[in-house]
Amino acid sequence: MADVPVQETFIASLTKQHAIVTHYLLKRHLEGPNQVRDMLYEHLNIDELRAFAVGDAQQAGDYDEAERLCIEKVTELKGWSFRDLNPQDWRNVLYKVYVAAENRVKQKALAKQLMLYGSQHYWRVLKDIYSQEGTWESEYPQLLNALAATGIAVCYRNILVEENEMERLLVEVTRDPFDLFY
Repeated sequence: MADVPVQETFIASLTKQHAIVTHYLLKRHLEGPNQVRDMLYEHLNIDELRAFAVGDAQQAGDYDEAERLCIEKVTELKGWSFRDLNPQDWRNVLYKVYVAAENRVKQKALAKQLMLYGSQHYWRVLKDIYSQEGTWESEYPQLLNALAATGIAVCYRNILVEENEMERLLVEVTRDPFDLFY
């Protein structure tokens, strides 16, 4: 029975958030984004509205503000609650902000962090960036070693297969033969 009040509170909270989002969207449509900016910033605790704030900042070319909004959310989430390839994950949103801002340094740093969380997608992103810069050959060994050091075997082994690193793959499989069929 103790769960019922918690559940009711949660549902009431969601209902209130939906009402705020609906109210905001209606006002935004009728009055325009600049007229409802204060309302938007009063409710940044609602992810959908924070996403609007990030989009508005990007559209205005204020990439520092878009970055700040994303970093606040990433910091609030703590730990690595990263959901690879989920376009609503705040780290993926932040990466898109860096792309829009054409900030290669921050793109590389975040892509490397996300690759080390086990994202094969960001391995490919890094490979593309470094290939365009002509530094892939020199960066490749360090990235592969860093990925190996994470202990995220599935991602590491998939990258070894993708990069045709059969000797390293054999060492990995020898280390844990039960994973041979995986």
